[in-house]
Amino acid sequence: NDIIELDFVAKTLENASIEDADIIVAAGKGVKTKENIELLNKFAQKIGGKLAASRGLVDMGLCQNTIQVGQTGNRKSKRVITN
Repeated sequence: NDIIELDFVAKTLENASIEDADIIVAAGKGVKTKENIELLNKFAQKIGGKLAASRGLVDMGLCQNTIQVGQTGNRKSKRVITN
């Protein structure tokens, strides 16, 4: 059970760029909480990827629009996308 500091995660998510990522871990509204987003972000980092978010999470204020993917966000073809 690792503890992640919120400030670190907020900066990581805010500065995240998915443009050059080969691996993306995509999160949607089912994630529901900032804590779950933090866990997914940590997982993404461990596998050498970047966290991406649906418009729903961005609209809920849980993620920055810089990591939004989908029809209204970034559209890139990646090697691996998991959600």
